[in-house]
Amino acid sequence: MGEIAAFTALGLTVILADFDDLGAWQDGTVMAVCALVVVRPAVMMVMLQAVRIRTGERVFLSLTGLKGAVPILLGSFVLTGHATAGRAVYAIVFVVVAASILVQGSMIPWLARRCGVNLHSAPLQPWPLGVRFRSPPNGVRRYRVCSGAPADRTRIDDLDVPDAVWIALVIRRGALLALRSDTCLRAGDEVVLVTDPDADLPEDDVERIFGGR
Repeated sequence: MGEIAAFTALGLTVILADFDDLGAWQDGTVMAVCALVVVRPAVMMVMLQAVRIRTGERVFLSLTGLKGAVPILLGSFVLTGHATAGRAVYAIVFVVVAASILVQGSMIPWLARRCGVNLHSAPLQPWPLGVRFRSPPNGVRRYRVCSGAPADRTRIDDLDVPDAVWIALVIRRGALLALRSDTCLRAGDEVVLVTDPDADLPEDDVERIFGGR
């Protein structure tokens, strides 16, 4: 919502008829090409060398960085600060941001296919559940019950899990399941376990019960 408001404000504060006199079209186009095609890809490719991803993914990330709210905010500082050529700078920012959104934004599906990056849309969940910890939690594991695994169609009370393992959450079809001793797990259920960090629990033994992560 914040970026939408920023884009709306930018559109209301520019006069396209003045862009020719300010030279914004020419200067903005040159800056947009330099920033979007040369500078950003070169810097990003160098920075992403330390990240273990495929070359196609590096190229995709380097060419799809949309510019928006921050350039608009900085450009407004130049305009309101009555800096020399402030109107021209603000107009150039408009051209660069518009090029980034229209060109880069429209090319994302094509670039994804060319770079071998799989894109998929996920529906927004109306009630996300998240917990943030000060440090990485020890002993928290998450599994999905696979069809045919020992946990499939087995009551929680009958699961052959070590004493140092507790089932904290079970999510079924996007809904939180009320847990009782007679609750029967099914294939597709997501199970969050809390284990004793001091207990020596082989990962394979616990994963075998549910069938996989």
